[in-house]
Amino acid sequence: GRQADGTATWTNLEPGTYWLRETLPEGYTEVGGETTQYKYTKVVLTAGAGQSGYDDTGTATITNAATHGKIQIGKYSAAADGSADTNAPMSGVEFSVYSSQIDAENGTSAVATLTTGTNGSAVSGWLAPGTYYLKETKTLTGYVLDDTIYTVTVTANQTVTTATSNGGNVDLTKLVNVKTGQFTINKYSVFLESDGTNEEVLERLSGAEFTLYEYTGADDALDAGDVMPIFSSTGATSVKTVSMTSYTATVDGLEPGVYWLVETKVPGATNEYAKADDMLVRVLPTGAVQIGTKGTDGNLTWTAANASSSVDVKDKALKARIRVIKKVYGEDTRIDGAQFELYVADTNGTVDAVINGQTVKVSPVLDGNDKIVVIESGQARDEDGEKVKGETVTPSLEPNKTYYLKEIEVDNPNFNNDYYFDPDNCWTEVVVGTGGYEYSVTIDNYEKSKNPGTKHDAEGSPLSR
Repeated sequence: GRQADGTATWTNLEPGTYWLRETLPEGYTEVGGETTQYKYTKVVLTAGAGQSGYDDTGTATITNAATHGKIQIGKYSAAADGSADTNAPMSGVEFSVYSSQIDAENGTSAVATLTTGTNGSAVSGWLAPGTYYLKETKTLTGYVLDDTIYTVTVTANQTVTTATSNGGNVDLTKLVNVKTGQFTINKYSVFLESDGTNEEVLERLSGAEFTLYEYTGADDALDAGDVMPIFSSTGATSVKTVSMTSYTATVDGLEPGVYWLVETKVPGATNEYAKADDMLVRVLPTGAVQIGTKGTDGNLTWTAANASSSVDVKDKALKARIRVIKKVYGEDTRIDGAQFELYVADTNGTVDAVINGQTVKVSPVLDGNDKIVVIESGQARDEDGEKVKGETVTPSLEPNKTYYLKEIEVDNPNFNNDYYFDPDNCWTEVVVGTGGYEYSVTIDNYEKSKNPGTKHDAEGSPLSR
């Protein structure tokens, strides 16, 4: 029988004349064009033929020519410029071969299937000479399926590695799949500190909605340092809508290209927060993502390309709020659990607030259920979502008003056993100015272990006169 190297050997034959009968392998014909099933070759053996030291080898060479051909492909992950990254072969990608363009478009009546191996390559079985249509039918998770139809001409005795598509030549051994991209949106509200520093105070914000639209402008307007393009909703094609039930959401499955990221629903009440600036999102063939934003100079800036990009989107507060810091008198020890009712100055108010012996008419600030707003120290949260010891914030408030916090006695034995509640000195006035700012106030409580007016040493022990 034939060995892997195309040879066959018979031993211990007596001298004489022999006939070799060849059964033609599939896809081949005898050189000369004969296509009969069997081919006979005469071989004459003399004594010692084929043995070491004898000249007569007794060898017959038979040459076949293939009547059919094959298709070879190579599949790779895309590099940043969209070319094949030959260091990243793709295994398990499937292609189908069709005998007509219509079958290829409809994905019906495939005549052959190729599946790439660990080196990214695959070779079809024997195909009769003619025109075929090659199409990718399955790719790997995280990649974009290539729906290009390649026209391949198969010739006898050839392994074809080229094709045509859209009027151009294609190297079938350097086919690529581009990766899909993803990025994460983190949503925050932003107040500025009113102490003159204008430092941002961030808090996680849910309820926003974003829409991604196809970018249709000129590519040469997207260089860093160019003037930031302006989004227009007229004729814009929506790609995906993201409703944020929490402060964060991941947008995935994006094909390479450039998109607008537009906040289409601002959280909170009407005019509570300003809509965030529109941004650009660029997905590279490698799946890496860049975020484009408008700099302080109005020009476009891009983040570094990253496979796990995230963007902090900030909605600037249009209204104001009050931050209460509750602590032990004379110390920086923060106190949780203190509660305050919220009022606003109102000449027609029905409640009297007493500040430094002066009576002021106020009205309660009501929540969405028409109940007075009550806030509790220790319930404020930082930008990481963690509670802040001893701090609380009011809801958004109308700016340029004077508000009053009334500390109320809480139904909390631990708090009441540790700290004094003075109903005659329970009001705190807070003047709120421009919207967008947070106005902080510190309110102290005396510890019951340290009586008001009693002198204590550094360790907290009462001092005798």
